Amino acid sequence: MARTTTYTQFIAVSTELVWAVVADPTRWPEWNPGVISVRLHGPVAVGTTG
Repeated sequence: MARTTTYTQFIAVSTELVWAVVADPTRWPEWNPGVISVRLHGPVAVGTTG
């Protein structure tokens, strides 16, 4: 069963820096303990699955 979790965090950094980190799913396990690994079936883009 798929699940969705929503987090809200306020941080004092630029939008560009936030998106640089969030846009690299392979690094998500480094900062999100709820993620063990990430595998995508293509580049990060609208419609990519994984």
